[in-house]
Amino acid sequence: MSILTTISSWLFSRVVRFWCLHQRVLDLCPGQGVLQPNLENQRERKSFLLFVRNLIFQPQNPLSGAQQFVAKDPQDDDDLKLCSHTMMLPTRGQLEGRMIVTAYEHGLDNVTEEAVSAVVYAVENHLKDILTSVVSRRKAYRLRDGHFKYAFGSNVTPQPYLKNSVVAYNNLIESPPAFSAPCAGQNPASHPPPDDAEQQAALLLACSGDTPPASLPPVNMYDLFEALQVHREVIPTHTVYALNIERIIMKLWHPNHEELQQDKVHRQRLAAKEGLLLC
Repeated sequence: MSILTTISSWLFSRVVRFWCLHQRVLDLCPGQGVLQPNLENQRERKSFLLFVRNLIFQPQNPLSGAQQFVAKDPQDDDDLKLCSHTMMLPTRGQLEGRMIVTAYEHGLDNVTEEAVSAVVYAVENHLKDILTSVVSRRKAYRLRDGHFKYAFGSNVTPQPYLKNSVVAYNNLIESPPAFSAPCAGQNPASHPPPDDAEQQAALLLACSGDTPPASLPPVNMYDLFEALQVHREVIPTHTVYALNIERIIMKLWHPNHEELQQDKVHRQRLAAKEGLLLC
């Protein structure tokens, strides 16, 4: 019973649909009796259905409303030089353009040359602080005036087994640069003479270890990640700090066991070609 009901509903829907199409054709072309074919004739019925199909379904190009694609010359990309592409500090013109856009967003009219110069120096000092924090985690260094780090990676390292090595480093008198003029109230005679400076250097060399420090691999993203975690004051803004930490984590990479095994096999093959034997 349900099958008969389904078939009857389907036939009724088909008849109603065909009648609606026929009425639409009559409304579009009133007064033309030719459009009322004899549906019992198979040829006239096919021609009528083809006419109705062409009247309702008009082929359209889906790309007709799309924007025209214009191939861009690769040389045009040279005008867009970002710091992440050139791996260099932004030029003064780039910083000035960025500052003008930022000033316009905050309702300002113009940017002075003094402000641009201040931002240039700020970018250089900020990058210097980041590099200093990274290098100081990898190499030994000395302190001047208790806070200024210098002499990174010096081969002269204290000997922990000598008692006077630490005293020699603590009593080290650093002379200011030769081109700096003495300030008001400063005694110019505080500069150590050349003989004393040579004696201090010889004492440091004698108190240092005889084994030079081991060479380290180039700086990678792990070093930067560790330096920023230890020296949080390098990037004081939490939003900028969190964003950069996320970018660093996304770029971290280390070889898996299969890659290490392939590298070991490759090194053994190279050693076999050269007649060497790797332990």
